[in-house]
Amino acid sequence: MTSTTLTKGGGVAPYLAGTTSGSKASGAASSRSGEKSGEGKKRVRDDRVAAAIFLIPTFVGFFVFYVYPALRGLWYSFTDFNLMTVELA
Repeated sequence: MTSTTLTKGGGVAPYLAGTTSGSKASGAASSRSGEKSGEGKKRVRDDRVAAAIFLIPTFVGFFVFYVYPALRGLWYSFTDFNLMTVELA
């Protein structure tokens, strides 16, 4: 048996067809595009700001509806707090 992965039909798995191992694969991909490393670099779009904008409401909801009530319940468990009666001072 060879080092390639065979499928049920006996053919080579499609994700392994035409691939090489090691750093030659990444070098071949850059040489095929016609660019040398370091030349003609385009500015890559940074999506961190957009990701933060979408994640902020999620974190706010998580803290408001999960973390704060859990910490408040933990605090109340160590105090002599009674929700049913009101002590007048």
